[in-house]
Formats: sequence, structure tokens, C-alpha cells
Amino acid sequence: MKKIFTTALALLAFKTAILAQTVTAVGIVTLTGAPSTPMEVAYNPTFNLYYASSGGGPCNNLSTWSAVGGSPLATISECYDSRGLWWNSLTNTLEGNSYNSAGIYTMALSGAGIPTGVGAIASTNQQPNAQVGGQFDPTTNQVVYYSGGGNINKYSRSTGLLVSTITITGLPVAISNLASYGFYTGITGAEYAVYDYINRRAYLINYTTGAYVSTVQFPATAGTPSTYNLSYCNGLYFICNGTTWVGYATIGSALNFDKTAPGDNVLLPSAISTSLSTSNKITVEAWVRPTNLSSLATVVGNYANPGNQMQFLMRALATNYQFLIGNSTTGGYFAINSSVTPTLNVWQHIAGVWNGTVSSIYVNGVLTGTVGITFTSLGVSTNSLIIGGNSINENFAGDIDEVRIWNRALCQPEIQNNMVGEIATSSNGLLANYHFNQGIPLSANPTATTLIDASGNAYTGTLTGVALTGTTSNWVSPGAVGNGALAPAFISPTIAIAGLNTICLGASTTFTASGNVNAYVWTAGPNTSTYAVTPTVTTTYSVVGTNSLGCISNITTQTLTVNSNPTVTVNSGVICSGNSFTIVPSGASTYTISGGSAIVTPSANANYNVTGTSSLGCVSSNTAVSSVTVNATPSVSVTSGAICAGNSFTMVGSGASTYTFSSGSAVVTPTANANYNVTGTSAQGCVSSNTAVSSVTVNALPTVTATSNLSVLCTGFSSTLTANGASTYTWNTSATTAVIVISPTVTTTYTVNGTNAAGCANVTTVTQSVSTCVGINALTSNLQSAINVYPNPTTGVFTIELANASNVSVVDVLGKVIYSEKLQDGKYNINISNFNNGLYILKAESNGVVKTVRLVKD
Repeated sequence: MKKIFTTALALLAFKTAILAQTVTAVGIVTLTGAPSTPMEVAYNPTFNLYYASSGGGPCNNLSTWSAVGGSPLATISECYDSRGLWWNSLTNTLEGNSYNSAGIYTMALSGAGIPTGVGAIASTNQQPNAQVGGQFDPTTNQVVYYSGGGNINKYSRSTGLLVSTITITGLPVAISNLASYGFYTGITGAEYAVYDYINRRAYLINYTTGAYVSTVQFPATAGTPSTYNLSYCNGLYFICNGTTWVGYATIGSALNFDKTAPGDNVLLPSAISTSLSTSNKITVEAWVRPTNLSSLATVVGNYANPGNQMQFLMRALATNYQFLIGNSTTGGYFAINSSVTPTLNVWQHIAGVWNGTVSSIYVNGVLTGTVGITFTSLGVSTNSLIIGGNSINENFAGDIDEVRIWNRALCQPEIQNNMVGEIATSSNGLLANYHFNQGIPLSANPTATTLIDASGNAYTGTLTGVALTGTTSNWVSPGAVGNGALAPAFISPTIAIAGLNTICLGASTTFTASGNVNAYVWTAGPNTSTYAVTPTVTTTYSVVGTNSLGCISNITTQTLTVNSNPTVTVNSGVICSGNSFTIVPSGASTYTISGGSAIVTPSANANYNVTGTSSLGCVSSNTAVSSVTVNATPSVSVTSGAICAGNSFTMVGSGASTYTFSSGSAVVTPTANANYNVTGTSAQGCVSSNTAVSSVTVNALPTVTATSNLSVLCTGFSSTLTANGASTYTWNTSATTAVIVISPTVTTTYTVNGTNAAGCANVTTVTQSVSTCVGINALTSNLQSAINVYPNPTTGVFTIELANASNVSVVDVLGKVIYSEKLQDGKYNINISNFNNGLYILKAESNGVVKTVRLVKD
């Protein structure tokens, strides 16, 4: 049951492929200067001339062109309101049908085939309506009309009566898209065509059954008439745009081979054979329409004699199709025959597949035979592939279309999918792809001598012995599939890979493949769904799957990027005890430090381990070590002391190598008690943890004075010098007492150095004036005069009491009067503070009596 159902599906796909085909048309000839209100075109095969008529009036123009087109050779007036125009090959006359059933007319021609304007009504005609244009069918001697409404009408050329009406069925568009004129083609099985002026397409109709057969696609530049302006002759579709007729020919869809010796064939490059030499899989497929099965007929293969290192051969026999695989240098050839018999004049799809262990043959997508064949590879073949024959005249008769050669084994669903149309240019494992969409069908094709490879591999074939003219050994249409009609994209089993796409060097990961398959094969890996890998460099992994029908999935790849692990470096350094050190690593993005932080405060020498992680998450391959040396912090002390005012003090620090003084210098000269801060730096640069204080006491200098009891010492006398203000004294006389007695003979200065209890010393001097005292002795003879003077010695101010008014004067030791005034009796204060200390004589004179007193000023 399953096999029958599969066969039915394949046959349905085959039928759909034929019905759905589309061929492309190209402009071949252009007839310029067409008559106004153009109707139809006819072709005279005897003189190779085209004719085109106009209509709409009692007399209308009829123009003639050569077969190459261009401007008219001649234009005449015919007095028939023409609608249809054709060449009657049965009578070799130019004919047409007239407006409103006026009848079928004939036009006389000159000896050169040019219309003369002389014509006659040859027969009556009951045409479907007044405006319709007809075309002549010589096979039935009928005039065929289409006037819209979806019906083809056939009228007898002889009687003018309606013979039959055929209803068109299966059109891919609405009837409203169609022009009211059509094309009589005469192509067997597709005798009539209607024009879709919206999409610029002609739909070919079997005019016996009315069924839609295939489509002709015209270019975007084609005209879009909704009535008139359409015709068919000389194998061309003529469409007029108002002033110019363009004749379009369909592009060939297949190549016909006539089997004549030595045969017509297509020689393919030997490079295809070379490409297959290292393969252990192959698929070859083709559409064939055999017309003669009298002997072996090669479809495609590289069998040659001599040099028969064949890789494959696919051919048609009278009883079956055959697929051979093998090589004379690697164990011989093995054949697999189909269980299906070739059918004459019917398109059939055949495919041969070898998957390395089993050879299979399919007809119309149905498996029709298998055999086990095991080779390591197809082996080397130097032969060229040939389509349609081989070197021993096993030539094919019929049409061939859509030949494809693959270096992989296609599964049955893929064969069934692809056979219904053309396939994309680029497909996995496709070596060569020939659409046969070339040449002009059944026309002379002197330049269409190569077969284009659409695979992108440029394996262009060369037509050999092909006539390229006429109905055989030429490009033909339609083919098995429509030109440009793509088969739907085959949906292969799909698989996906799950797993990481990035790892770090040294890490492992496991890929898991999954999909609608039941077997997996990893490139250079296991035949399992999972694959554990540990790459050292970035690597791309591929996996392909196969389902239960043998269909190979897409090749799925996963690129695993291997990111390098960073190499970390880190700084080391020295700190002083109590300070912090910042660890600065490099080479990664983030870091892990064994101390937990990049800032550390070790109390002793320490090492810290550092690892890094890159921005891609890879951990460093090494552990860097930051070594931190901890130098001790010095403890500083400094001397303190006392100085005497005006002296300097030198501070002496200890415990460090160098010192910093708040005074800026170790030597200070304070004017009062002062404290100075001192810090120290060790030889390693560590600053002391403490600040030492130097206290400097400043002791005041003693105020030393020295006096003499006499300001003037008379020669021969002694005076007393007294020092004050210190604790101990040292005179320049070497005396060390505070009071010394001196007896200088001349005025002399004495120096005394006094030291107080703090040890501070000061110096002062005292000058002892020495006199011979001559004036003093004269004055002192009157000492008996009574006056009272006190205090004496005096410091400057003294009191004098006088009993009588007296002239009072004070004389120094040199006899110089320093004070003089007349005073009344009484008590007076006299000030001699401004004069030097020393001995003075005070003299008071009253009534001729002089009184003197020796006065000492201290």
C-alpha cells in the first residue's frame, strides 16, 4: 500500500510539472509602419514574406514585409473590411475573413508574392460575431475563432458553418484578463492560445479538449492589446502596439536527438569526470521523452571505447532504464535496471543514485530498483561526459531536458521535489545543471551550439552533430518543465547544534546535535549526536544528519572560538611600616588578589598572589606574585638644653639617618624659651613614627655694673671698685671678688666679667680717673668755713644748708667750674646728675670768707 501511495504522489508531481510549465518568448522580427487599425499577420512560406492587414473601412491597407522585417516592401488598398488574415497552405493563397460575415476573401499576388489589390469572396462565413478575426487550420480545413467568453469556435472553410464549440478549462487567470483575439499555433496538443494582456502571457489550449496546457511569458516590453493586434504565423506570436508588429518566438525547452549515426550529442567537459574521481557518491538525473527504443540509447554518461574508465552511464533500453556505476580500474561495472518500461513520446524523469554502498534507480520519483555496490571511490576517468550518445553509437532518439549531475546521493523525497521544475543555480553538491532553455524551437539555430551549465561551475557543453534546423536534432519546446519554473526549495531535514561558541584555552565543551534525523556524522568526529571537544585554537565543527528516508540534512557548523588566557604581571615594592602599598596588576581585565584588596598594609615582608580574568572571561594561565618589603619606621629622639641669651643651641637627633627640624636648622638662637619639633628619615626613606621635641631654655645675661668710690683718685691714694649684678666676678686684674682696691697712678679702665647663677656672663668696664689733685689741695685749706652738705657722696642731687647768703660754686678736679649761683641763707637742692661721677669741690663765699667741702658724686 505504501509503495502504491508513493507512486501515485510521484505521478501526480509529474503531471503537475507538465501542466505548470512556462516558456519564455523573445522578439525575433519587427514589422514597422503597420497599417492603422491593424488586425492580423500572415506568412507566405514560398516567398518568405509577411503580410498585415487593417480594418474598419470599406477599403483598407494591406502591407508586405520581407522575412527579416523592417519597413514595408509595399502597401496596397484592398476593398475588404478585413478581420482575420492567413496563408492557406492547402491552396497556397492569401486569405482572410471579413467584417460581419461578409465571407472569406482571397487576394491575388504578383509574381514576386506582392498583393495586387485584386480579390474575391471565396466562400460564405457564419463567424461567431461581426468583429472576430479567424485563423486557418489546414489539418481540418477549418477557420478557428476566439471572440471572448472562454470558447473556441471552429467553422468549416468550405461551408462557413459552425463545426464545434470548445470550452476552455483550467486557466490560471480569469476570463476577464483575456483579449478577444487569440493565436492559432497548430502545435499538436496546444493548438490554440489566448492572450492575458494584463500579465503579457499566452495560455496554450488543447483545442480538442479545451484544457489549459502551458504558458508563454512575453517580455515587459510586449504590447497589451485587449482586442485585434494579435496573430500567429511562421512559428511566431505577433503582438502589435499600434504601429509596429513584433514577432515573438519561444525559447527552446529541450534538445531533440535523432539517433542517426554517428549521432548527434552534447560533449561535456572531462573536468566533471575529474571532479568525481575522489567521490564515493553520485546522483545523475534527466527528463527524457524517447521516440525510438530499437536499441540501447545513452542518456548521459562517460563510457567511451577505447579508454572505458567509466564512472557512470544512464541509458534507455526497450524494456527498462539502466544505471551503471563503476570503473574498469577499480573492480568493473555494475548495472541496476528499472522495473519500469520506457514509454514512447511521453516525458519521464529518471534518476540514478549511488550512495557508496547501494545503487538505486528512480523513474518519475519512484524507486524501481536497487543493488548493493561498494567501491572506495568512483576512480579516475579521463573521459568526457556525453549527453545523447557515446563512442559506440548507443545514441538516443527523442528529447532530453534538465540533466543534473551531483557528487552526493539525493534521497527520494528530494528527487521527487526537484523533478517538478528547474532548481536553483547553487545547490549543495551540484556539479552540473543543464536547463536546455536555448535556441528557437524548430527554427534555424546556427549559433546556438553550446549547452549552458547553470550550476555556476561553467561546465559548458558543446553540441556535436546536431542539425539545429527543422523538427528533429534541434532545440524544441515545450520541454519537461517550464522555462524558469522553479521547483520548490527542497526542505532537507534540519539539525542544529547546541553548545558553547566560546571557551578559554585549556577548557572543554560538548556539542549536542538535534533535529528530525536519526543519524549524525561529525566531520573528524564521532557518529553520535554529542561531541566533546578540547580545541587549542579556534575551530569550526560540522555535523550532518540523515533521516530514515536517506535524506541528508543541512550541514550545520559551529565555530568554537578559543580565547587565549591572559598572562598577568604585577608590581612589587617597598613600604615603611604602617604605610599601605597598592598592587597594580596588568595583562587582564579584572584581578583576584590573595589579600582581598589591591591596597595592602603588611606589618612585615609579605607576598600576594594575583590571578587575572580577561574581558572574555578567561582566567590567567599564571599566578603573579607581588612582593612587598616592609622597612621599619625609625623612632626619633633629640637633645634639649639651655643657653644664655644671644647664644646658639645645636640640636642633636638620634634614631634616624636624616632629620627635619621645625626651625629649618639644627642650630637655633632663640631669644626666649622655645620648643622645636624634629622628625627623622631612615636610610630606606621611612619617616619616623614620632615627633621628638627639643626644648631650649634661654637664660638672661646678668646686668653687671662696676663703680669706684672716687670719681677722681689723687695720685698716691687708693680707691675701691665695686662690681654688682652677678654671682661671681673676674676682673682683668685677676681678682675674683666683687670689691677690689686699686691704686693706679694714671687714669685706668678696669674690666669685670660677671657670671650669674645660670652660668651666663656679661662684661662691663669702669674707668678710674687719677689726678695730681693740685687744685683740690688749694681749695681744701678753707674747710673750716661752716657749711652743711648732704648726702655726700651723692648720686647727683645734694642738699646744701647756708647760714649766710653766699656765692656757691662747684669745681671739678681740673678746676673747672660746673655750677655757680648766689644763694641766700637757707636750704637748697643742687643737681649735678648730668656730670660725670667723681670728686668735686663745693665752695661757698660769704663776706670774704670762703668755705669748701669735698663732694663725691657716685
